[in-house]
Amino acid sequence: QPLSAANAPDLYVAEVPATALSGPPLDEAFALALDQVLVKVTGQRAIGTDPARRRAVGPPAPLVRQYQPMAGGQVRVSFDPDALRRRLDAANLPVWADDRPLTLVSLPPEPAPALAAPAGGPAATAAEPVRSFRQLFQATAASRGIPVVLAPEPVAGSLAGADPLLDPDGTARAAGADLLLAGRPAPAGGPALFRWTLAREADRSEWQGDPVEGAH
Repeated sequence: QPLSAANAPDLYVAEVPATALSGPPLDEAFALALDQVLVKVTGQRAIGTDPARRRAVGPPAPLVRQYQPMAGGQVRVSFDPDALRRRLDAANLPVWADDRPLTLVSLPPEPAPALAAPAGGPAATAAEPVRSFRQLFQATAASRGIPVVLAPEPVAGSLAGADPLLDPDGTARAAGADLLLAGRPAPAGGPALFRWTLAREADRSEWQGDPVEGAH
């Protein structure tokens, strides 16, 4: 069955550090921004580190549509989609369509901090990893140009609802998504390791890894 699609935002835009807005530092920022955009547009995770393919794409400056300084020494660089696609076609590199399947992501709930714990104590810091897991997952998905929506996080201390993997298609459709990705704590390996299941209809893929690997 065909998937519906979601438009992945900012596929041709990247924010990168820049020490200056002219000369070699700006050229370096353009190159770094293009590397990030190439990952999102081609779907190839390591394209920026492949010298041959990177040379085939050519210099970034003629592809820049606009750039503007941002807070924290960053520069926001926007590339011309048509010009970049022509470069990729000429280099015989893949181009992933702008409309992409939307994935519903189910992650574990955040642990409930102990009320008796002092501010900044062990219980307060214990709640941080799961929040950072969610943020890290979303940031990685954005870096790949993958549209995702996170399932509502269960209230800490409440009973978990039905297992979304029992009806992955129904669960995804209810959220307006096409696929379901469920991340659960792995049986062993520490709190940063998850067991991931990507499900649609009868097809399932499973692997273990941290939130970065889950998004990739």
